[in-house]
Amino acid sequence: MPLLKYTFRCAALVAAFILPVGCQKSEQASKPASAAKTKDKHDHDHDHPEEGPHGGSLVEWGEHEFHAEFTVDHKTKTAVIYVLDTSAKKAPKVEPAKITKVMLTITSVTPPVSLELKHDPARTDAKGIAFVGTHDVLGKDAELKGNVSGTVDGLHYTGDFEDKHDHEHDKKKTGHLLEQHPGGVHVAFAQGRYYAEAIMHKGGSVHLFLFGKDLSKIVETESHQITAYVRKIGDKEFTTFELKPDPLASDTKGYTSRFAGDIPTELVNQELEVTIPALKLGNERYHLAFQTTIKPHEGDSHAKDATMPAGQDDMAEERKLYLTAAGVYTSEDIKANGNTIGSEKFKNFKANHDIRPKPGDKICPVTLTKANPDCTWIIAGKKYEFCCPPCVDEFVKLAKEEPNAVKPPEEYVKR
Repeated sequence: MPLLKYTFRCAALVAAFILPVGCQKSEQASKPASAAKTKDKHDHDHDHPEEGPHGGSLVEWGEHEFHAEFTVDHKTKTAVIYVLDTSAKKAPKVEPAKITKVMLTITSVTPPVSLELKHDPARTDAKGIAFVGTHDVLGKDAELKGNVSGTVDGLHYTGDFEDKHDHEHDKKKTGHLLEQHPGGVHVAFAQGRYYAEAIMHKGGSVHLFLFGKDLSKIVETESHQITAYVRKIGDKEFTTFELKPDPLASDTKGYTSRFAGDIPTELVNQELEVTIPALKLGNERYHLAFQTTIKPHEGDSHAKDATMPAGQDDMAEERKLYLTAAGVYTSEDIKANGNTIGSEKFKNFKANHDIRPKPGDKICPVTLTKANPDCTWIIAGKKYEFCCPPCVDEFVKLAKEEPNAVKPPEEYVKR
């Protein structure tokens, strides 16, 4: 059973590729006009990136004093605005509490829609201070235009954005799309918000790449070493190997989108199960598991769930997760599930993931891959289908901690 300590957070992220559209004057909300930093003409050079560190559209606040980065997840109808520093590459040295009245206005719809965003500590990291809001208009997969404004330490800033997705730009930027590595093993995590791709080379070397949704954009994380657990399929015991940062030339200094390592010599050219229980990404740690095959894949198979031997602490945590009610996960649900836990119910379960479900197929609420009717759990009195047991862990946790994020089962269908 995967370590529940590191179950992935739910919320999908669309890493769109966009271009900045211009700079606006900064205005002052509560101080004298002479204190506000303004500029009548836009006559400075753009030396900041064309997109933010999260792949979003950049908005200049003031004379390059700050930047706002607009990102949107159409499936969850969620916008995330990251406040960045003057370089537009990282978070500013400002306490989040001093950033207030962050407003997003969508002007490309009639009538325009405005919403005030709330600070999200979970998404905030060294690459941006995050503010989040949801609205139905964000659920439409269309180009959006609008304005982002906010107050930083008493000064008011504002700027426009235009959200354009350029697929050709994506292809040039990533240089590493699914079609280029059909033999790679792809695994979705964080409810489809991120993907990892493992490339197994002759001789036993491994490269692990990190991507945004649908492998459309490389994602960077702070450089750190990863411990991976590996075993031959059918064996009981795992052994470990290390994946070390192996940054691409385009990666930000101190960050990496690629890791490299070597599997143990005795496991080379074997069909393997690999588990990574603690991949650090931002302020979160995520669990990944995948299976390698010697024969070519038929289509794109996403990872099979390889489980690690559970210790007493893990079992206690798992029992607490499944056998205590909270949120929309009720005592009636616990009884309907047989008063059992995931590792017991799915002890002999074998997953076979499909990352390309067809329209009308039921999809896993966590990875958005095709659901398996043999992997179900009752939550809020309704039966949900998942792709594998680790996703059941994650969704039960979501139902207890963020009940408003749980949609009815009929919503989890490929459109």
